[in-house]
Amino acid sequence: NIALGKKKKTEEKKFTVDEFDDHIPESELDRFLREALLQKDYKLAVRIYYLMAIKELSVKKLISWRKEKTNFDYLTELREADSYREFREVTQIFERVWYGERSIDEHHFGNVSTRFKNFLAALKTSS
Repeated sequence: NIALGKKKKTEEKKFTVDEFDDHIPESELDRFLREALLQKDYKLAVRIYYLMAIKELSVKKLISWRKEKTNFDYLTELREADSYREFREVTQIFERVWYGERSIDEHHFGNVSTRFKNFLAALKTSS
């Protein structure tokens, strides 16, 4: 209220993982990944890595991101791209972990996270 000399408190917008379907800010994804790893929620961490991959593909204009698209739609868009094979592999990992009702332990997550990190690094260094 300016008339009384008080500043209106601004509240920081909090995102939930479900809201990432609409908003994919990189810094929020990084923060959510750290939180998932601290909680040892490796299934959620795989989902966040996959969202990071989709975001990077969209930034590189290799796919056109839309909330209603499926993983198959993105794979179809990438069919002719150099990154198709690697994206297909991380998509299969994500689908097995997220939809497959499989639990993932810390050891298995180490291998999975390496695959995602390598894929993301390759995307960031490609032109």
